[in-house]
Amino acid sequence: MKADQIRAGMYVVALDGEPVGEVKEIRDNAFLVDRPLKTDIFVPLSDVERVESGNQFVVLKMPKWVVDRTRYDIPPLLS
Repeated sequence: MKADQIRAGMYVVALDGEPVGEVKEIRDNAFLVDRPLKTDIFVPLSDVERVESGNQFVVLKMPKWVVDRTRYDIPPLLS
């Protein structure tokens, strides 16, 4: 997965179809997900399964319960 396939405003869903949030910012190898009523998280591109439905959704490789329990580090700014 490349960062240019993901853009701000795309919806992020877990592998089980549960909504996670919306893409807020993109970095070199990760993107920031704005999650309603939860702390925003940076998700590494390596955790993306696919982009689908006319490039409207980012589908992650894990179910939502795993996303909620994963601690992600803040990636560096674009260089």
